[in-house]
Amino acid sequence: MIALDFLDYVIGSSKLDNKIKERYEIASNNSRLLGTEQAIEMALTQSKLTEAEKKLIRGTFASVRASEPVPDFKALTEIDSIVAASALPLEIKEYYLSASTKIAALTVDFIIVVKLIKDNQKLTPAQQEKYREHPDFAKTLNCKFTIQVSTTQL
Repeated sequence: MIALDFLDYVIGSSKLDNKIKERYEIASNNSRLLGTEQAIEMALTQSKLTEAEKKLIRGTFASVRASEPVPDFKALTEIDSIVAASALPLEIKEYYLSASTKIAALTVDFIIVVKLIKDNQKLTPAQQEKYREHPDFAKTLNCKFTIQVSTTQL
């Protein structure tokens, strides 16, 4: 981890093209999350969850990895528990839990925006439809029950 942190600093402070720096940052983040993914897979292999539940957890982790809103807070909480109980180094756990917290906040923000768009009486039907066509908006509406339950728990 120290070597990766050092390399992050070297690349971040270099005069490389910003596109190269962005690609490196993605690779660095993925490298840090690779061990997390392996710990999740090991836990899922040993679990008694249904295939549908395992698929939801994998999909939720993919959303965290891609820095996208998650469709299910319960699955995110389960992943948080898996990571916290794993034998991963503390630095990796902290990195993942930081990413998880940011994604949870992003998801809540996204839900609020979707609700505001949906409930906004000032938007014309055509304007509302424009927002509804966005893939993330549709994904959120498809997960409406899960999100409503989860936000009441928050």
